[in-house]
Amino acid sequence: MGFERLHPDIQASCGALFLNGHYQASALEACKSVAEALRATSGLALDGTSLAEAALGGSPPPVQLNAGVTTTDRSEQQGFMRLASGLMLGVRNRSAHEVGEPDRIVTFEWLCVASLILRYMEEKP
Repeated sequence: MGFERLHPDIQASCGALFLNGHYQASALEACKSVAEALRATSGLALDGTSLAEAALGGSPPPVQLNAGVTTTDRSEQQGFMRLASGLMLGVRNRSAHEVGEPDRIVTFEWLCVASLILRYMEEKP
């Protein structure tokens, strides 16, 4: 499925869980990895959507993913803020509060989103 291509932090935090069929727990761990990276990079002591929006939003954002000069740069930054916020709101909260295993493919796709956010954070200017 390409799990080995995901960001190393995602592989480390939720690889064994995902590969052993614990999809809900693996999705939660992926979200926690993104939150941890946002806190470490931004210095903010927030969590969830508040963290994602504060770390990746604003002008300039504490976690700047690009030069922030062009309209495209600003749109990309806002898009990643919304992706991270959506990951926290739609995946982390569900994983933390619902019983039952989500679908393997859907979980893998959410892990891909978490991986993408972490990669963009590493490649920032």
